Amino acid sequence: MKIFAKGKYPSFVRLLLALIVVWGLVATMTSPVWAQELTISPESGSAGMWVTVVASGFAPRATLIVDFDSVAVTTKPSLVTTDDNGNATFMMLIPPAGGGVHLVTATDGINTCNDSFVFSSGVSLSPNSGPVGTRITIWAKGATSHVLDVRFDGITVVTNPAVVLTDMNGNAKFVLVIPSTATIGSHEITIDDGVSPYNYTLGFEVTGGLLGLASSPWPMFHHDAQHTGRSPASGPSSPTLGWTYPTGGSILSSPSLDTDGTVYVGSTDGKLYAILAYGNTKWIYSTGDKIVSSPAIGRDGTIYVGSQDGNLYAIDLTGSLKWSYTAGGIASSPAMAADGTIYVGSLDNVLYAIKPDGSSAWSYTTGGPVVSSPAIGADGTIYVGSYDNKLYAIKPDGSSAWSYTTGGPVVSSPAVGADGTIYAGSNDNKLYAIKPDGSSAWSYTTGGPVVSSPAIGADGTIYVGSNDNKLYAIKPDGSSAWSYTTGGLVVSSPAIGADGTVYVNSMGYSPEFYSINHDGSLKWSFALNSENSIYTGSIVSSPAVTGHAIYIGLDDGKLYSIINDHQPQTTSTPSPTPYTIPALTAERQAFFPYIIAIALGALVTIGASSGYIWRKRRETLMIERFKQKLGQWEQDGYDVSAFKNKWFG
Repeated sequence: MKIFAKGKYPSFVRLLLALIVVWGLVATMTSPVWAQELTISPESGSAGMWVTVVASGFAPRATLIVDFDSVAVTTKPSLVTTDDNGNATFMMLIPPAGGGVHLVTATDGINTCNDSFVFSSGVSLSPNSGPVGTRITIWAKGATSHVLDVRFDGITVVTNPAVVLTDMNGNAKFVLVIPSTATIGSHEITIDDGVSPYNYTLGFEVTGGLLGLASSPWPMFHHDAQHTGRSPASGPSSPTLGWTYPTGGSILSSPSLDTDGTVYVGSTDGKLYAILAYGNTKWIYSTGDKIVSSPAIGRDGTIYVGSQDGNLYAIDLTGSLKWSYTAGGIASSPAMAADGTIYVGSLDNVLYAIKPDGSSAWSYTTGGPVVSSPAIGADGTIYVGSYDNKLYAIKPDGSSAWSYTTGGPVVSSPAVGADGTIYAGSNDNKLYAIKPDGSSAWSYTTGGPVVSSPAIGADGTIYVGSNDNKLYAIKPDGSSAWSYTTGGLVVSSPAIGADGTVYVNSMGYSPEFYSINHDGSLKWSFALNSENSIYTGSIVSSPAVTGHAIYIGLDDGKLYSIINDHQPQTTSTPSPTPYTIPALTAERQAFFPYIIAIALGALVTIGASSGYIWRKRRETLMIERFKQKLGQWEQDGYDVSAFKNKWFG
């Protein structure tokens, strides 16, 4: 080539070009062709089996992350690393899942590859042991009949959905509740389609009783049995309206949330509403009178709620009545102890203790209607207020521990601090702090009756509303931290997010929902468009705070979902500056040989990239092979639409 002729160009240019050519030739001959491959053996089976996985073509000495349907799985060894050649062989435990095709993915952080695993005909469940009341998920695959018969020790049990129907491929996923009558030990769950020889028996080990509240984001009024009002999640940072759900009356009940996202709330139309997380009706249960009581959810999914028809109702997760207990009219919200006992106040002046089966444990008579909702201390003591101006402490056996007299009716529901101090408001305008022995710790005077129930922050700060339109933050020693003035009476009970943000709403012709920082400054406020506000009662719905939404009811009859506003930010794009081709000067013409040298180097570099091209070609062939496998499974009757949408659009 003339470009290398001696004297044609400076020696350093010729040397540079020679090095580029040599490097390109060597790189072309030696560049590795890596193509990831993942092979599972066997490729089909059921949950609980170990399979062998062979991974090749990954980065050398790299850690592999292995997922089954995007969920981490158990492997042997627990930490999978590749050898010097980027290969690894390991064992993987197949987790419980539904019938059909499932995707196994391995990645070293840069390279990713996948293979599939097919669940053969049969059933699987998770978990396979636990106390009575455990909600287990069952996957059934390959049935012939459209309806499955499900039994626990030969007896029909509660499932969700109540009737288990299979899809067009004979697959179904449902939840079964282990009955409270089950004894400790081994039990059998049978699933039968009644047509084909599809009869499977699964084992379940009952380990004890499962009682108390559900482990959901907000299972009862003010979140927990101590009424701290403290959520494990933070609410929206920038609010917008998610959805509204209309009922046939005013919502004075406060919403509760189950583990699956279902929202339960009562209305003065006498109905308890079960609302799916996206705002549609799950089911509705009708009582005989107004519901202002807030529902509580047990670990087995039972919902407990009082009605002014005089009954406490226990309703299963399908919306069917389990039992009802007759008391006086109930405006109080039930609380549940660790042993499953339900406590609720009544307008007949009585606090009732009811066993999980609906029978009476005991009752305690006060001197006035009990609208206050009971709180439960760490030692099982029950605290509740009454219209006779007293706060009562009652032992778990129903005997009196002590009572504390305030200057007005105690409508506010007490809250119990970490040190056992009990906080309760009174219509005498004060918030009281009472020691566990019944003596006074301090009292704090506001400018109006304290109907709101106090919430307790993680640092011990007490937050409570007053009818003087203010939300108060009070230090554990009884001194003021700050107060925030809202646009109306604060009879709603505040809730606290995990980040310390306090949420509360105020009454008025234009109700407003407030998000207030830990230091008392306003984070944001949100107008709730209540066009027909009538405010017929002094108890107004309090918020339930979860990680994805805040739920609040109004007496316009609607439940509101407030979510994060994820609208993208818009930015302006400047107009491009026109480019003008520069003039071809003599100096630029003299630089042509250097440009040619650089171009020659680029061409050689492209040649060195041939390994990458072959690698991409190999990956394309693997993708086509995976498509062919999906096509074969589709012909065999498996539903592979999810895989097509995820991986091929």
